[in-house]
Amino acid sequence: MIDTLYSLDALGTSRAFFLALMIGFGFGFALERAGFSSSRRLAGVFYFTDMAVVKVMFSALITAMMGLSYLVEFGWIQLDQIFLMPTIYGAQIVGGLLFGIGFVMGAWCPGTAAAGLAA
Repeated sequence: MIDTLYSLDALGTSRAFFLALMIGFGFGFALERAGFSSSRRLAGVFYFTDMAVVKVMFSALITAMMGLSYLVEFGWIQLDQIFLMPTIYGAQIVGGLLFGIGFVMGAWCPGTAAAGLAA
């Protein structure tokens, strides 16, 4: 079994806060170094002038898929340990539309907005 802070009932501890803070700073640092804290860079995706964000997201998706496949293949995790939420198409379509409209209007997604605010 893979132990998480939730399964260990340790979400309210100072260790969990410190880990969340370090992961957040690391994520923000990576976004800033990649130039994703600039709304112009993100807006470039919608005008098809700067596809760097799409390339990074696609690379992250492929890396995660390959990583999960290798972890299962090597026996380090079992597929039955992974919780797959049921798909609710209506909610996902509405949520995707709202997120997309907000993204286009503001040229920010939540993670890059926080990095842009800090920059």
